[in-house]
Amino acid sequence: MHNYGAYDWAHIKFDIPLADPTRSTPTRRQESLALALARPAFEGGSARANSKVLLRCTEGTPCKASFTALAQKLPVILQTRAKRFSIQGSCSQPGDLKLVPAGNGKAGEVVIVQVTLENRGDTDLEGLSILAPRHNTGPRRNSWPSSNDMKLHEERPGMWGLYTIAGHHQRPHQQGGTFLASTTRLDFHQHLLVIPGTGYAMGLVGIKQPLTLRAGKTENLFVLFLAANADDPKEPVDFDFLAVALALRDQLDAETRRLALQPE
Repeated sequence: MHNYGAYDWAHIKFDIPLADPTRSTPTRRQESLALALARPAFEGGSARANSKVLLRCTEGTPCKASFTALAQKLPVILQTRAKRFSIQGSCSQPGDLKLVPAGNGKAGEVVIVQVTLENRGDTDLEGLSILAPRHNTGPRRNSWPSSNDMKLHEERPGMWGLYTIAGHHQRPHQQGGTFLASTTRLDFHQHLLVIPGTGYAMGLVGIKQPLTLRAGKTENLFVLFLAANADDPKEPVDFDFLAVALALRDQLDAETRRLALQPE
């Protein structure tokens, strides 16, 4: 999908380690964020040379790229930076959870990656952001929150994306995933990209949402890598991940706002 159509693409491959309390080595989160931009009147649809840039983003090595060298020569600069936190408290009693400096909590970890897009031109640009899993996976069990989740009719967890568990499926010792910070509740029937005919267990290509970049403005996207741990990883008791997300929502929102205000 990065070689054709009306867009120029920046494809960011992440490599973010998150600790697993049952293992001596961390789990590496290697999802991708594809960002597509175009001038509203640009006509695409056929394969075009020089329509994408491939980037690798780690916590210690941010990436920076320009759309100006691609086919449409869009005056857009992309750059990233990251900040790590620990989660302090108990995921079984999420009301008391707190984000604290890295290394000061055992209830989990969060890495916030800020992706900044600066439009230096005088024309609004339209496009897409697509959060994609590392491997082909199931659209229902690995997208979160689901539009079928009745608990979300009045709640906004402040994030959406790709959900994972570690351990037994009924008693995981870790829940989490890779999410985009957002106050919008997506209709997943419209936003899931799924290979037709692949069924329940596989076929999820990614989760998309519209992206608008105003002339002369900067847009920040925040990718959240989150791992929440059971109180006792050796004898885990299932906990409510939605309650964890809701408990952390305001703190995560404050940290993303703080990052957005800090100079590069």
